[in-house]
Amino acid sequence: MSESACQKVCLVIGGEGFVGKDLVNQLMERQWKVKIFDIVKTTDHKEAEYFVGDLCSEADLAKACEGCSVVFHTATPPIGGSVELSEKVNVHGTENVIRVCKKMNVQKLVFTSTASVIFDGSNIVNADETVPYVQSAFDPYMVTKAKAEKMILAANGQDGLLTVAIRPSGVYGPGDKLMIPSYIAYAKKKVKVIIGDNSNIADYTYVGNISHSLILAAEKLEEGSPVAGQAFNITDGNPIPFWTFPFYVASLMGEPTDKRIMLPKGFGWSVGLFCEAVTLALKPFVKVNMVLDRFRVNFTCIHRFYDITKARTLLGYEPIFSFEEGVKLSLQSHGIKID
Repeated sequence: MSESACQKVCLVIGGEGFVGKDLVNQLMERQWKVKIFDIVKTTDHKEAEYFVGDLCSEADLAKACEGCSVVFHTATPPIGGSVELSEKVNVHGTENVIRVCKKMNVQKLVFTSTASVIFDGSNIVNADETVPYVQSAFDPYMVTKAKAEKMILAANGQDGLLTVAIRPSGVYGPGDKLMIPSYIAYAKKKVKVIIGDNSNIADYTYVGNISHSLILAAEKLEEGSPVAGQAFNITDGNPIPFWTFPFYVASLMGEPTDKRIMLPKGFGWSVGLFCEAVTLALKPFVKVNMVLDRFRVNFTCIHRFYDITKARTLLGYEPIFSFEEGVKLSLQSHGIKID
């Protein structure tokens, strides 16, 4: 090891989650000693030490943090979850993480945030980290993530703790339960519906690139470093038209991409509003999974891409996986053969 064993001991909070699992694998490849904290144990790394507990329990977390110099906080509720769950995990859970890190003399706290902490529903065009936080949003996930990130960065320099936040956008990869599965299902449709004209540009981040950036942040995080107390946008560095991603998935799967129906944004917005009204009317009687709403329509039609100059300059970040590599690896993880 290039550093002492003490410096290499870390805890991955949410280590059984989507990003956490990939991060654990990369850390082990780089010879870190890894502890994993989560509400359940689903993997079995013989080299790792597991701790099952509640993110909001000081006792549970303190036990896992003992002897760690670095804590990676990757725990997160699902997008679209309840307000209560988002508040518990993102706000109260993060408050507890900061408190315990200070108590246990952890030196570095690296937080997995989201680029959506600035997303208020309007266009995001090559935005850097100086854009203000969102004050209100359709989804509580974004607002509570913004609260969490602010707490993390404000804690920098307190009681010997150094902090940093990583902001990925449009996360995908093996283990992704949202984007890749939905695009696989979309690819299998004979006729593919597009909302908007596909002129809007979006950024995505492969999970392996997120893990790489988290480790870089931990390595660069030192007292007096310009990294301390900062947030960093992280993407694949390859912004593309929004519908290019699902059509690329379809082409890799050998599914037809020529039959398309293009709906204007205004029409999609009206359909989304209708779906919301129906869902609201039926709510007292039955649970309905909304197929479409105004938020989803808007999300497919706006620009949403970010400037990663700061990460390149201060972290030395460059994507270690291209978008094409990331998509192929993601599909292969679902058992799809790529020619």
